[in-house]
Amino acid sequence: MDANLELNLNGKSLVIAGTAQKTPAQIPTLNFSLRSKSFDVIPLAGAALATPTQGLASTKLSPSSASHYLFSTKPIAFDLLPKVNGRITVNIGELVFPDRLPLQNVDASLQMEGDEIDLQKLTFQLGTGLAEVKGTLSQFKSPVPIIALQGYAKNFTLGNLLQNMDTKYKATGGPIKMAFNLKGAGASVHQLLANSSGKVQFTVGQATMGTNFLNDGGDFVVTLLDAVNPLRKKTTQTTLECAVAYLPVSNGQISIAKSVGVQTDRLNVVLSGSLNLKTEQVDLSIAPHEKSGLTTGFDLGGLVKIQGTLMQPKTAINKEGVVNSAISIGLGILTSGATIVAENAKSMATKVQPCADALHPWSDIYPGMN
Repeated sequence: MDANLELNLNGKSLVIAGTAQKTPAQIPTLNFSLRSKSFDVIPLAGAALATPTQGLASTKLSPSSASHYLFSTKPIAFDLLPKVNGRITVNIGELVFPDRLPLQNVDASLQMEGDEIDLQKLTFQLGTGLAEVKGTLSQFKSPVPIIALQGYAKNFTLGNLLQNMDTKYKATGGPIKMAFNLKGAGASVHQLLANSSGKVQFTVGQATMGTNFLNDGGDFVVTLLDAVNPLRKKTTQTTLECAVAYLPVSNGQISIAKSVGVQTDRLNVVLSGSLNLKTEQVDLSIAPHEKSGLTTGFDLGGLVKIQGTLMQPKTAINKEGVVNSAISIGLGILTSGATIVAENAKSMATKVQPCADALHPWSDIYPGMN
């Protein structure tokens, strides 16, 4: 059956053209293209919100399960996807969303074969930013679907993204770059992450931002920020010079070996430790250093760890940091301060570069990216 339809919403049209074929005892075959110069999804979003969801029993979850983890244990309705063969292409010049900046030059290609969907390409622009995603969803009719995703984003800015999220967030600058290559299996976001392996890296360049955005980051983010800099609440603005996070994942375990670094106008910060995505247990050591390079021999930041879970993080004592600080203080007393002077001289001579040290080659994560 051939089809050539034109959907008009709010004076904007979407042309749907292609063929559909259904042979008895065989999987249907669909080949369609969707094209539009500009399309508004706001009416469709409104209709979706008004649609009752009683039929989606498989997506319901008990409140007790939902409250245990940060990442949702609510089953994703993969089982509602139909088994089909064929291809769908999308080419939309401008895609308009409710209360958000529109996406430009949306270009996508899907190849479908039974219970496998291959996202061969999805590219779009948001302002000056460009993103590309590829991936597969397989065995989606089974209890344990498999998802593999890889992609990158570049030329976005933190200021534009925050304004797109909420106009109350104020930020300027902050060029963003990101790449990811992940594979996971499971029926919920929590299961997918718990069984995931791969790599993620993102960087943020020089930016100035209001602290209200950071304070809205959730319990884990606020606990982490307070541990790094307990005095941050006394200012309404944060000046970021750079931030880099390289996160290798192996079967749901993120190992951070000084691969997260942040530099502000006052501090150099390095994070080390681990995050278990199966249990969401956190074990992070924080090493902030004043950029003046001077020390008193007692590093409060080095004594702090973040433990607990993503839902209920807590600060704890870094026993290794306590021992090291005690040794430093003891030597300072025994040498009448000579050891501390030497530490200051060494710190000034060997400048810490958390961002440069944490950064890994982009091509290791997304081939061809630099």
